[in-house]
Amino acid sequence: MENIADAVRTLRSARTRAVVARAITMDGFGSRRMGDAAILAGGSPVAGQVLNGGADEVLERETARLLAGDPAATVVEVRLADGPAVAAGLACGGAARLLIQDIALIPAAWWEAIDTRRPAALITTLPDGASTVITDASGSHRASALLARRAPATEVEGDEVIEVWWPTPRVLVLGAAELAGAIARQSELLGWDTVLDEGSDPAASTAAAADLGPADALVVLSHNPLVAIPALAASLTGDAGYVGALGSRTTQANRRTRLLAAGLTDGDVDRIHGPVGLDLGARTPEETAVAICAEVIAQRSGRAGASLRDAHGPING
Repeated sequence: MENIADAVRTLRSARTRAVVARAITMDGFGSRRMGDAAILAGGSPVAGQVLNGGADEVLERETARLLAGDPAATVVEVRLADGPAVAAGLACGGAARLLIQDIALIPAAWWEAIDTRRPAALITTLPDGASTVITDASGSHRASALLARRAPATEVEGDEVIEVWWPTPRVLVLGAAELAGAIARQSELLGWDTVLDEGSDPAASTAAAADLGPADALVVLSHNPLVAIPALAASLTGDAGYVGALGSRTTQANRRTRLLAAGLTDGDVDRIHGPVGLDLGARTPEETAVAICAEVIAQRSGRAGASLRDAHGPING
């Protein structure tokens, strides 16, 4: 959604009619990005993509029909055989239900949440297409429970479509090491934003750690307590979604003692993933970077990081 928020703002400022299309159910297609969406105006794509463009013909036709009347929404079913799906860059064929909705029906609060990197849920009622936004993860609506999972999600319940927005992760890597560069390269492959901080200014590092949000991660490589402890404390008592720290079990125990002495609780310190990363048998900086990023993904998804062979249920769920 980040890549289309600016386009929506421009279209609204120009009072141009447009729709936002996105998949609300999918079956097949292999691995895919959560939250893919496209904006269409005048029957043509303006920004973003759904199904790698494999559904553009359907979207253009339905958009032209929708924009010919009052603001509304519609749900269309799209099926792609293996050939057309692979040609579009998807792993295999599949079926999807696409929600196409006039941007006039989507509250400005939704786009504001995206602009400010605040998790939010968009609740759209069918068939009229009117939407509301909630940001409270402790409320009674089903959307609140989905928000509490701390990950993107789309769920259809009766005549309601619930879409949970979570920002693209930002990863703050604190400490100068070869591993820092490897994490940055791996993070870039994942489409994440990475900041490398050597820790030369502890106050600035602490402020950056405190600024991390629930979709973000702190990975501490520095063993200097004057750098690591304030940054860890700021992230553990703040909103950071993932906090990891490199080091032996002795180093982890020493950090724990220092953090408790600084006033943090056992519950706060228990949030640290340390030693950082999944147990993949990593040895090189590049392998360790994979293990760390994999643990961030697992934590965001609420998974243990076990083998898919031994798991049950949808492999991409």
